[in-house]
Amino acid sequence: MMKKYYFENIKFDPKIQFKIEKTLLQMDFSLHSHVDFSELVIIVSGSAKHLFNGTYYNISRGDIFILNKDSNHAFYEVNNLELYNIMYQANEYLDHMDSIKELLGYQALFVVEPLIRRKIAEKSMTRLDLPTFLFILNNIEQMSHEFNSEKPGYDIMIRGYFKQLVVSLSRYYSDHFLEKNTVWYFSNVLSHIEKNYTNPLQLEELAAICHLSKRQFQRSFKDYFQITAYDFILQKRIEKACFLLQESTLPITEIALSCGFNDANYFSRLFKSKKSKTPHAFRLHPKHNNERPLV
Repeated sequence: MMKKYYFENIKFDPKIQFKIEKTLLQMDFSLHSHVDFSELVIIVSGSAKHLFNGTYYNISRGDIFILNKDSNHAFYEVNNLELYNIMYQANEYLDHMDSIKELLGYQALFVVEPLIRRKIAEKSMTRLDLPTFLFILNNIEQMSHEFNSEKPGYDIMIRGYFKQLVVSLSRYYSDHFLEKNTVWYFSNVLSHIEKNYTNPLQLEELAAICHLSKRQFQRSFKDYFQITAYDFILQKRIEKACFLLQESTLPITEIALSCGFNDANYFSRLFKSKKSKTPHAFRLHPKHNNERPLV
């Protein structure tokens, strides 16, 4: 039976919902799943076969991969595999970094590729060239030092290093790995949604980005992301509304308008159907909301 790992069981830092550790594997690590957290892994040295969501990959120094919640993986044929595991809650570290999520490389590396890798028969991981690997490794080592030292302000430093890491990897992926394939097209779609979800969006314009008919686009989007494009956009708007309800004092009507809803009454009905409470109740009891990332 596949072992399931929950965030509460991995001895994370509760103050920052985060954990980073350096690990040396000298034997196989059996198949397991990450139920409710994300993980960024970078291979420092050694080699292995990596089973990731049903597909095998040969991995070695410089390989990076993202495991979002509900991913499963294992390591076989391990040969002194040294790696960094960065475990985090996406809703804490990524959900409200709007400018970063608009980056094409971010959508490709952190969202699209992990979801559709099996469907497009991709047989290699993302591997950093040596100069970039050393730069990224230095960033991660500084993050690890802050995590382990817990000096005053370490939480701020870790968030800063993490943002730098995400942007650096997103830029690298965009510069070295993106070509006009399925990942590229759907990364463009998600990037376009991130930039425009508070405005009216038509499925025809999203389909045009992928050079697909509206029907083909709807079918492909649902197949890759397990949600319709229309519902995806609605969830983005609801996520933004949740953030504003908790982090601002804006009137609910103004929040509705700023999140792309032209009718405050419709917004309230939709919000209650998605969150099982009204926007007003959500704002009054933030500790009980237990928000989770979209993907």
